[in-house]
Amino acid sequence: MNATAAAAAAVAEKLKQLLGDRFNEVLELSLDQVPEEVLQYIRNNPGQTAFYLANGAILLFPALLTWPLLNALGFAGAGPRLGKHLKIAH
Repeated sequence: MNATAAAAAAVAEKLKQLLGDRFNEVLELSLDQVPEEVLQYIRNNPGQTAFYLANGAILLFPALLTWPLLNALGFAGAGPRLGKHLKIAH
Protein backbone atom coordinates (compact mmCIF):
# COMPACT_ATOMS: atom_id res chain seq x y z
CA MET A 1 0.00 0.00 0.00
CA ASN A 2 1.50 3.34 -1.00
CA ALA A 3 1.60 6.39 1.26
CA THR A 4 -1.44 8.06 -0.34
CA ALA A 5 -3.61 4.95 0.01
CA ALA A 6 -2.45 4.52 3.61
CA ALA A 7 -3.31 8.15 4.40
CA ALA A 8 -6.76 7.79 2.79
CA ALA A 9 -7.40 4.62 4.79
CA ALA A 10 -6.34 6.39 7.99
CA VAL A 11 -8.70 9.30 7.28
CA ALA A 12 -11.58 6.92 6.54
CA GLU A 13 -10.90 5.04 9.78
CA LYS A 14 -10.81 8.27 11.79
CA LEU A 15 -14.13 9.35 10.24
CA LYS A 16 -15.63 5.99 11.16
CA GLN A 17 -14.50 6.51 14.76
CA LEU A 18 -15.87 10.06 14.90
CA LEU A 19 -19.20 9.37 13.19
CA GLY A 20 -19.87 5.87 14.51
CA ASP A 21 -23.07 4.40 13.08
CA ARG A 22 -23.75 7.54 11.02
CA PHE A 23 -20.67 6.97 8.79
CA ASN A 24 -22.62 5.23 6.02
CA GLU A 25 -25.35 7.89 6.15
CA VAL A 26 -22.78 10.62 5.45
CA LEU A 27 -21.62 8.84 2.29
CA GLU A 28 -25.16 8.23 1.06
CA LEU A 29 -26.72 10.59 -1.49
CA SER A 30 -30.36 10.39 -2.46
CA LEU A 31 -32.01 12.73 -4.97
CA ASP A 32 -35.28 12.20 -3.10
CA GLN A 33 -33.91 14.32 -0.26
CA VAL A 34 -32.79 17.21 -2.48
CA PRO A 35 -35.22 20.17 -2.42
CA GLU A 36 -37.08 20.86 -5.67
CA GLU A 37 -35.56 24.37 -5.86
CA VAL A 38 -32.07 22.86 -5.98
CA LEU A 39 -33.05 20.36 -8.67
CA GLN A 40 -34.59 23.18 -10.71
CA TYR A 41 -31.38 25.22 -10.38
CA ILE A 42 -29.37 22.23 -11.59
CA ARG A 43 -31.69 21.82 -14.60
CA ASN A 44 -31.51 25.53 -15.44
CA ASN A 45 -27.74 25.90 -14.88
CA PRO A 46 -25.96 22.66 -15.80
CA GLY A 47 -22.66 24.40 -16.64
CA GLN A 48 -22.56 26.31 -13.36
CA THR A 49 -23.45 23.13 -11.48
CA ALA A 50 -20.60 21.24 -13.17
CA PHE A 51 -18.26 24.10 -12.24
CA TYR A 52 -19.35 23.88 -8.58
CA LEU A 53 -18.88 20.11 -8.54
CA ALA A 54 -15.43 20.37 -10.13
CA ASN A 55 -14.39 23.01 -7.57
CA GLY A 56 -15.66 20.83 -4.74
CA ALA A 57 -13.76 17.82 -6.07
CA ILE A 58 -10.53 19.83 -6.31
CA LEU A 59 -11.09 21.26 -2.83
CA LEU A 60 -11.53 17.77 -1.37
CA PHE A 61 -8.93 16.05 -3.58
CA PRO A 62 -6.30 18.61 -4.68
CA ALA A 63 -4.17 15.89 -6.29
CA LEU A 64 -6.77 15.71 -9.08
CA LEU A 65 -5.31 18.99 -10.35
CA THR A 66 -1.80 19.20 -8.93
CA TRP A 67 -0.55 15.76 -9.97
CA PRO A 68 -1.31 16.08 -13.71
CA LEU A 69 -0.14 19.70 -13.73
CA LEU A 70 3.17 18.99 -12.01
CA ASN A 71 3.65 15.84 -14.09
CA ALA A 72 3.18 17.87 -17.27
CA LEU A 73 5.80 20.32 -16.00
CA GLY A 74 8.30 17.51 -15.53
CA PHE A 75 8.00 16.71 -11.83
CA ALA A 76 7.45 13.24 -10.40
CA GLY A 77 6.81 12.10 -6.83
CA ALA A 78 10.51 12.19 -5.89
CA GLY A 79 11.41 15.38 -7.78
CA PRO A 80 12.21 16.22 -11.40
CA ARG A 81 11.90 13.36 -13.88
CA LEU A 82 15.07 12.22 -15.57
CA GLY A 83 15.87 13.98 -18.81
CA LYS A 84 13.54 16.90 -18.19
CA HIS A 85 14.57 20.50 -18.52
CA LEU A 86 13.55 21.25 -14.91
CA LYS A 87 16.23 18.89 -13.64
CA ILE A 88 18.81 21.56 -14.39
CA ALA A 89 16.83 24.24 -12.50
CA HIS A 90 16.29 21.94 -9.53
